Amino acid sequence: MFLVLQLPFTDIRRFLSVPTNLLLQPEWAISPEPGRHFVRSFGRIARRPRGSKNNWHSSHLFCRVKGLIKFDAKTEYAPSFQSFYSDGVGKSIYEFGFAFAPSQDLFDLQTLLKQTVAIRSRENSITTTRLIRISKHLAHRILDSSTSKRITPQLANSSKASEIFVPQDWWITPGRPLLLIDYDLHENLKVSRYAIPVQSEFLNDSNIKLAHAWLQCENTEIRTWLIGHDDGTDLDTLQRLRFYLSGVHSDMETLQDIVRLLSTQELSYVEGLECSKLMGNYIGTIASILQRKSRNGVKQSDILDVALEVDRMITEDDRTLVLSAVDRLRGINPNFLNNIKNVVGQLSDRQPAISAETILFNIKEINVTNQITSINGDNNVVNQWAQSTVTNSLNNLKDSSSQSEVKPKLEELHNEVEKILPKLPESKQKEVAQDLQTFTSEAISETPRKKWYELSAEGLIEAAQTVGELAEPIIKVVKMILGLISVGH
Repeated sequence: MFLVLQLPFTDIRRFLSVPTNLLLQPEWAISPEPGRHFVRSFGRIARRPRGSKNNWHSSHLFCRVKGLIKFDAKTEYAPSFQSFYSDGVGKSIYEFGFAFAPSQDLFDLQTLLKQTVAIRSRENSITTTRLIRISKHLAHRILDSSTSKRITPQLANSSKASEIFVPQDWWITPGRPLLLIDYDLHENLKVSRYAIPVQSEFLNDSNIKLAHAWLQCENTEIRTWLIGHDDGTDLDTLQRLRFYLSGVHSDMETLQDIVRLLSTQELSYVEGLECSKLMGNYIGTIASILQRKSRNGVKQSDILDVALEVDRMITEDDRTLVLSAVDRLRGINPNFLNNIKNVVGQLSDRQPAISAETILFNIKEINVTNQITSINGDNNVVNQWAQSTVTNSLNNLKDSSSQSEVKPKLEELHNEVEKILPKLPESKQKEVAQDLQTFTSEAISETPRKKWYELSAEGLIEAAQTVGELAEPIIKVVKMILGLISVGH
């Protein structure tokens, strides 16, 4: 089983008439040279081993990222690769690939998405955050890495000529994440009842099963596609489908971002300006692709119908603003504008988001289940994974060779956390369990990392504050442990 997390970004700098100091290299639109060209602070350009059947500019090329985002060395969910690529105009994608062996009993999306990662800035300072929250930090890094800090000729005579050029954060907008879960049909993965299967003669003939669901994690909606295949599936067709699903999602996000910026007048269309002409052609191309009957040789009507049916891209009020903004555009081919209207007009919030908090993937039996277990015979429930994580953390603590005086306090903390678990919403139970596990492993480490244990301690305290009278013991022992760690190191 293989999982890819993709983070799309919309970049409007080529559509602005003001100086942006956008670096001209690498020039994705005209195919940068693999091994020679690079993305500053990210890595060198490489060629995809199997090429690409996608019609994105330079989609056969990507940047192999190394050292930008680091995962905890102790995590079970380290990515097999990280990469970045762009269409050279207004859209780019950062992706993480995760491989799961059949011997791995269980993996949990909640743990994967909420694990703590560290991202390095251009000045080599480190920021820690959860993986699901990395997009805004990545947007800043993409902006910084593709911007020249030198003063441009347009600014040479201004009052700020002596200052370093500072780009605007809103020039690059993070979109909603995409999950592609790729599995072998022989594994007999049972798709969650919330997922919507795509019925298609093309998919049946290709030995591919496809299902779609919206997942939600920390108030972030994640479009999820489950792609099942077997030995009889043509690899070329499978690759086309993966690229297609990624392209449709990023196209949707980019179209939404650009038209929203037009509606708020942060971005403007001025007839006669080359940048506005480029923008008009770009959004028109996206709209026409989304309404095309086929793309990259893949019949898309069935898949697109499902994508639009469950899409909650914009609300009714937003849709009104978007359509109004489109009506104000001038100098763009009317057919392109009609395509945008037709796409936007089909978008509606018909489907509720599906909580990812309880979804576990059992790889031995390959069942997607909502696993909860009753505690103490009352009406409160504790998520099975959360309870297991707390228990395993306590067992690891007891089995550790650490002689630190913090050890008994950590055992006390585990006991207190177990008391509050039934009082917490299930979405918080797993978060608290993960924070407890991280906090414990760092506290007994010979070289505890301050930012990691402080972040997990903060999460434990925040959760405790929601349960009233049970909060004080947890807050007290967490602060006591923090004091012991700081004294010992």
